[in-house]
Amino acid sequence: NSASFLQMWSEFQTNTESLDYFLSKQPKGLNISDIHFNEDITDWDLLHYDALMTLGFAACNAQEDFFTGPELFRSILETEFVGATGFVSFNPQTGTRDYR
Repeated sequence: NSASFLQMWSEFQTNTESLDYFLSKQPKGLNISDIHFNEDITDWDLLHYDALMTLGFAACNAQEDFFTGPELFRSILETEFVGATGFVSFNPQTGTRDYR
């Protein structure tokens, strides 16, 4: 739920190990030494987070290293996870989020 996401987000800012891991995964040469965490997270921010995680999970779960738009869409329809706004899944008939 959003309360636990906000708590984890807040803790991430001060957890040196987590922050170092995050920084280690960024492209070389990218200057992100001045990271600012938005403490006033809105419902839109939570939905954006879930949307990006959906794309990431779907891309990782796609059957091929290189995939087409329709292949990614099929993978999105099969994606399920607990996100910042709750359980995220999609209606395979419409492609819309299923808010059960």
